[in-house]
Amino acid sequence: MKTLAGKVALVTGASRGVGKGVALGLGEAGATVYITGRTVEEGRAAVDLPGTIQQTADEVTQLGGRGIALRCDHRKDFDLSNSESPQFIGRAVAGLAHDPALLEKSGQVFVAAALALEYGFTDIDGKQPRPLTPQDA
Repeated sequence: MKTLAGKVALVTGASRGVGKGVALGLGEAGATVYITGRTVEEGRAAVDLPGTIQQTADEVTQLGGRGIALRCDHRKDFDLSNSESPQFIGRAVAGLAHDPALLEKSGQVFVAAALALEYGFTDIDGKQPRPLTPQDA
C-alpha cells in the first residue's frame, strides 16, 4: 500500500544511519523524498563511513518512491550553539527511568533540557542546553 503517494518529504543527513532509514521508509510508502547531505562520492565523506546521498536516492526509487539527492551542508544553516548530543537524550531517558515518580509523568511530553535541569545532568561537553520555548521557533 502506497500511503504517501503524492506526498513530498525532506530528509536531512540521509547518506547513512537514521536519516537513511527514514528516507527509505518514506520511499517504501511511495513518497517523493528529497535526500540531503554532504557525501556525494563514496570514500569522500567527512567521516570514514560508506554511503552517499545518491545511493540513498536510488534505493528510495527502487523501493517505490522517488528519490532526489541534493548536496547540502546543514552545519552552515543553523545556529547549533544550544544543540545537544545524542547521549544527552540518553541521559534524559535514564533520568526518567530512575525517577521514583515516573508513573506520575506517564503520557506527558518532556523537553530533554528541562529534564536536565530537574535531574541535574549536563551534556557530554559539560554544557547545559537551555530549554527552548515556542517563542524560540
